[in-house]
Amino acid sequence: PAHQNTIRWVDCSKNVPESSSTFNASTIDLTSLPPNLHCGRLDVPMDYSKPFCDGNKITLGLAMVRPANPKGALFFNPGGSDAGVVVAWDVALNLTHAFDGLEDFDLLVLDVRGTFSSNPLNVSLETFAGMSGPFPTNQTEFDIAKNASATIIQSWIDNSSPPGIVEHVGTREVVQDYESVRRALGYDRINFLGGSQGGHRAAQYAVAFPDRVGNFVLDSAAPHGLPIYDQAQDQVLGMNRLMLRADAYCQNNASCPFHSQGKGSVPKAFHQIIETAKQSPYFIPACANSTTCSPYITDLDIRNGMLAALIVSPDFPVILEAINSTLAGDASAFVSPPLTLGGVVAIPLLCNDYNDGLKVRQSHTHDERSHFRLQLAYSHKLYCSAWPFEVPKQEPTTTNQSMLMVTADFDGSTPIEWATFSWNTAPKSVLVVRHGDGHVSFPLTDQPSTKITKDFLNTGILPSAQNSTQVTVYTPGMKFAGISDPYDVPTGPEAGD
Repeated sequence: PAHQNTIRWVDCSKNVPESSSTFNASTIDLTSLPPNLHCGRLDVPMDYSKPFCDGNKITLGLAMVRPANPKGALFFNPGGSDAGVVVAWDVALNLTHAFDGLEDFDLLVLDVRGTFSSNPLNVSLETFAGMSGPFPTNQTEFDIAKNASATIIQSWIDNSSPPGIVEHVGTREVVQDYESVRRALGYDRINFLGGSQGGHRAAQYAVAFPDRVGNFVLDSAAPHGLPIYDQAQDQVLGMNRLMLRADAYCQNNASCPFHSQGKGSVPKAFHQIIETAKQSPYFIPACANSTTCSPYITDLDIRNGMLAALIVSPDFPVILEAINSTLAGDASAFVSPPLTLGGVVAIPLLCNDYNDGLKVRQSHTHDERSHFRLQLAYSHKLYCSAWPFEVPKQEPTTTNQSMLMVTADFDGSTPIEWATFSWNTAPKSVLVVRHGDGHVSFPLTDQPSTKITKDFLNTGILPSAQNSTQVTVYTPGMKFAGISDPYDVPTGPEAGD
């Protein structure tokens, strides 16, 4: 539908992103912002299937870093509900070097709809607290959780505006938003760097608007069309591999408290604290009279704490010390952190993308070494179990675009199985496997995989096949050689630790 497609450029000093753990607005001199930083607003339809009008309108917040003579547009999406606009500020203010070598592009970053400066949803931490507790194992427990989900979702619907917005914050709408921005900027094609769910969005854009695709990089992308049960099982495998990576790190570092106990000592110690907590929860004196933390740490708390520690950027020394301290009776490292609005607002975004009928059934893992029973994919499905809106069917998206797909051997958030699944649906694309740990490789500026990413974005030339200690590149037609042994890949900075 036709709609106003003009960006309203605004004064950046009066449209400063929220401060966060990585961005402190109070330290910035707003009177002398870099001239290449541009801030804007763009009105788009809330529901793209209906005519654009005042009752069907939301406003997107965006920011750009613009050179004098750009060689093209580079759209960046960091994934999930992560703040986007702040990335452009970081780049313009030289607070990050992640985009060094890409300065000749018109860098565009927006806050995806429903978040930050793009018509944020009104979510409640207090209401969402009703979803805490163990994953249901029978129909009665599931029904209780589903009722809690219904209460939470209805609160989002009732408290967010304009009316109906909660139904329209999924990937389907986000890719339309990017197309609206492309048209507003006047570019025939765009280049796209997407991390995690950002890669999922980039892939869907490539399918929806194939004639607008330039150089696309999908870094640690969530897959299209992989059943939720398979996603959950893959995440269990990914978490188990990361537990073995913690063990490998321990064997490579004499300072590890379990080093002298030999291979397998870390999973064994983790299992021990789980079993101890099952028998009698650990007591945390500092939380005895607290309203922000529980004085008792259960086996579920330990599982969830370890999942959170492993899922993005595992800090193995911290993880190993947490296990060791808990063995000595101090489980304070596993005190659950408070909920964040950013974490909660990500749920309705995902609910709009995934709804294939979660049912009560046992989660059979292929590998029980780390004893994870809760997985991110299943948890998201539980949160969305009472979703009242129709969701686009998730099907594999085959594309003949020549894209670059990047993954890591040991990524607990988007395991390597997801990348190989997606690669098999894109026969002209190249798969880059970083040999190391963690989620999303692009921020690791010293890694060969990042140089490969930047070279492709700049030139459009896909890399040749290669195999080294730090990276393996699979070109079209090659066969994936399998996932590396957790004990064979080096640990430490070389692996992105």
